[in-house]
Amino acid sequence: DKENVGFELTISCPKEKRKINEEINIKKRLKEHFIMHFFEREKEIKKIKYQGIKWILFGICAVVLSVLIKTFDHDPLIISLVEAIMLIPGWFGIWEGLGKIFITAKEKSPEYQFYKKMLNCRINFRGY
Repeated sequence: DKENVGFELTISCPKEKRKINEEINIKKRLKEHFIMHFFEREKEIKKIKYQGIKWILFGICAVVLSVLIKTFDHDPLIISLVEAIMLIPGWFGIWEGLGKIFITAKEKSPEYQFYKKMLNCRINFRGY
């Protein structure tokens, strides 16, 4: 199971320059760094997915509106024109939203996964 595999970050430095208090501080700051970036990436992915949902809803509304316009008993030319004007952005919105959810959000996933793994990594110092 890849999720349970522990990662280890080993930092090498000269034995005579190692200081336990500084190492503890460095470990703490690295953990804070990983946590901060993890939540930033998580927030970014959620925002992209939310934008995708908004695009899909806009697209669905535009397509439904273009269908409803057909029910009016007005000039067929105007109805056809308005229908075409609403149908194109409707489908564009649906596809753009799906693209944001399934493609753009997935492009951000490697960084998110990296920081997720680094949240629980062990940080060690080794003297040489």
